Amino acid sequence: KKYSADYTAVVTVQLGNWRHTAGKLYYTKSPSGGIPYVAIIIPIGGFIVLVVLLSYVGLKYHRSQQTHRRTLKTVRMHMEKLEMRVANECKDAFTALQMQLTDDHGNVRDSVPAILRFHGECPLPGDGGRY
Repeated sequence: KKYSADYTAVVTVQLGNWRHTAGKLYYTKSPSGGIPYVAIIIPIGGFIVLVVLLSYVGLKYHRSQQTHRRTLKTVRMHMEKLEMRVANECKDAFTALQMQLTDDHGNVRDSVPAILRFHGECPLPGDGGRY
C-alpha cells in the first residue's frame, strides 16, 4: 500500500535522558472524512426510543389516574345518595314515632294513676317535668 506523507507519525520513546525511535506510524483517514454514521445514528435512535418509552409510561400513568379519579367520584356520589336515603329514613321513622307517641299519649294518660301508685312517681313525656 502506498501511504501519503501527510498521515505519518514518528513514534519515539523517552525515558529520562534516553531516547529511542520505535518507527513510523502510517494511518489513513476514513473515506467520509468525519465521524462514522453509526456513531451518530445509535445515540439518536437510543434517545428516540427513550422518549417513546417515557411517553408510553406517562400516558399509562395518566390514564390510570383518570380511572382512579372517576371511580372515586362515583363512590362519593353513591355515598352521598346513601347518606340522603338514611337521613330521609331516619326523618320518616322519627316522624312516625312522634305520631305514634302522640296517638298513644292519650291512652297512657288514662292509665297512669294506677301505674304511678304501683311503681312510684316517674316523669312521662309531655308532663313538662312534673312528678
